Amino acid sequence: MSRMRRTILSAAASLTWLAIMPAIVEAAELGEPTAFAQASPDADAIAEGLGRLLEDDALRADLAERGPYRTAQFSWERCARETLAVYKAVVG
Repeated sequence: MSRMRRTILSAAASLTWLAIMPAIVEAAELGEPTAFAQASPDADAIAEGLGRLLEDDALRADLAERGPYRTAQFSWERCARETLAVYKAVVG
């Protein structure tokens, strides 16, 4: 399963997670924050990010609430429609 698919499924299930590079890019592609982003893959930074998620109930609840709302805007129908539009624009 691709990282992007896991990202979307996690957000849809209201799972709060820590995004570390390159997952930050995928989390950003969802548009609205659905994960707590930690740019550094350094062990101390990861521990700090996990600690923040464990200790901050409001942050966790906010991220969990945003996930299903944001991922509901994705569908295979939309993907196909937008892909076809790109093909038509390129081919003419």
